[in-house]
Amino acid sequence: LAHSTRENCEDFYRLGAADELVWRLLHGDSPKSEDFSEDNHHLPNSDSPWREAAFRSAGALINIAEKCNDCAEACATNFRMIDILVA
Repeated sequence: LAHSTRENCEDFYRLGAADELVWRLLHGDSPKSEDFSEDNHHLPNSDSPWREAAFRSAGALINIAEKCNDCAEACATNFRMIDILVA
């Protein structure tokens, strides 16, 4: 994905890959994940088995957003996700 073309990233976004990555970043590995809650706005700690996948998901989402304006606009309006990525 890091070397994807603009067209590939736009296709990923159009087909819902970015939505899935956002959902995973907001909810962790399951809707009941202890790493994520409405009050917990950060990526998982080092003791979480979900940590590496979360960082890879964040990187993939950033790569798509860099090359797809629609994805960038959608991500820019999701303040909870921005808190997770910046914190």
